[in-house]
Parts: sequence; C-alpha cells; structure tokens
Amino acid sequence: PEFSEQSIKKLSNFFNYNLQIDFKPNDILYLTMPYLSDFEKLIEIRFLKEVLSKYPQNKLYIKFHPSRSMDKDLFYKELPHTFLLENINIPAELIIQNMNKVIIISFCSTTQLINNPKCRFYYIYPIVGNCPLCPISNPNFMDHIKVISKVDELQFYDK
Repeated sequence: PEFSEQSIKKLSNFFNYNLQIDFKPNDILYLTMPYLSDFEKLIEIRFLKEVLSKYPQNKLYIKFHPSRSMDKDLFYKELPHTFLLENINIPAELIIQNMNKVIIISFCSTTQLINNPKCRFYYIYPIVGNCPLCPISNPNFMDHIKVISKVDELQFYDK
C-alpha cells in the first residue's frame, strides 16, 4: 500500500524524523538482512562491489537491519561511494516513503512490501540460490518488486 502525504507527516512527527540526507535520483539504498551466513555476506559484498564498479557515479547508502551489529559489518566502510546510515533509529519504511527516484535493493526485506511508486525496488536473493531468509515463496506477488540475479538487471532513471 502507498502512504499518503498526511500519514508520512504523522509518522515523521511520531519518530521525530528529520534525516538530513539529500538522496539524488539513481542513488541506491541497500537494506541489510539479519543473520546472513559468511557465504551470503561474501556474495552480498561481491554484488555491491559490482554495482559500484558498473555505476561509479551513483552513491550507495546502506541501512542496517536493527538486529545487525555494526561491529561485524566494518567491511562496508571500505566500499567506495558508500554511506552508512548508522544510528538511525527510525523504520526504513519511513525513509523510503520520503525518497524520489532511488533504487532500493535487498536480499528479500519485508520493508520493501510497502510501495513508494516514485522508486524502484529489487530483491537479489537469487544470487545465493534458495535463500532460507526469504519468507516469500512467490516472488511475483508484489508487482512493484523486481527479482533479479544480475547487476545488469537494475534499471536506473533517465537523467
């Protein structure tokens, strides 16, 4: 479901949301998942490095799952053009609802079930084969989320 401007304002007030990040068209928001195996983390990093290599003009923002420890994820700081949304204690859904023309990627975060029609949404769980973290058995049940297995399948907005 889409949020209305009124509901976004109410939620922003409730969470005291005033994120001072100027997301630009074609910036990328990556939503991490909790409890990835070491193998899945390696594949995740390889995928993100490939995205940054193919699209060096785009900034990558990483929003960590609330249960994911930053101490374990220090390797993200080594990615170029990457900004970690650390210590942000508001739901990712609210950040997404305030975006425009941003590419939103995750393994299979349920955060993406809430649609912002001004953005593009991608699940990348096929890059690891069967993903036990993915609760979604039918990837086509949400029309606004595209399931991809290659970086080349990302579609950016015309400038």
